[in-house]
Amino acid sequence: MADNRSDFSNRGNGLDRRQKNIILMAVLAVVVIVLIIVAILGIGKLVKNKNNAKDTPTPTPTPAETVALTPTVPPTATPAVAPTALPTVTPSATPTPVVTATATPTVAPTQAATPTVTPTAAPANDRITADQGYNILCSYSKEALSIAKNVTEYKVSYDSSTTLINGLNCYRYNLSETVDGKVRNRGEFYISDDGKSCFVEDTETGIFVPLPQG
Repeated sequence: MADNRSDFSNRGNGLDRRQKNIILMAVLAVVVIVLIIVAILGIGKLVKNKNNAKDTPTPTPTPAETVALTPTVPPTATPAVAPTALPTVTPSATPTPVVTATATPTVAPTQAATPTVTPTAAPANDRITADQGYNILCSYSKEALSIAKNVTEYKVSYDSSTTLINGLNCYRYNLSETVDGKVRNRGEFYISDDGKSCFVEDTETGIFVPLPQG
């Protein structure tokens, strides 16, 4: 009876050792599997990092080449436009003031002198004209007319109409001159249409006084 118990106890102890060995083997297997997984993940990360490192430096030279190409275009286009626009409009404006200078001295002075010298409508009955009366007035001396200059040195204005003085039709002659830019009246004289009398009006009495020819 004693031998059988000892065999049973020995068998019980042998099963415990096997179970322990199995558990240790399982733990070691799990540890190895975890290490293998960690190693695989680490290798994968290293491969990705290498791929990323290979991919990043490749696009860097492209922007440097694009920037180098852009400044070559604008300097060629700018000098072509500037010299063409300058010599176009300026010479065309110079011949315009020539027209204004030619238009001013045309007709005005000629028309102003004609009506004063050319009276018309000679009187009937062989009477003198206003032009002939002017010539008679010029024959009077400056002393007889009480003027400072001869009649021909003044500007004389007259017309073909007559004024009745002492029963005679007389032509009126106005003598004037320009002094300091102003027109000065130097006297009014009347020549009868028969050419024989010369009158001057007395400004105080309003009476026409005949002048002796001399």
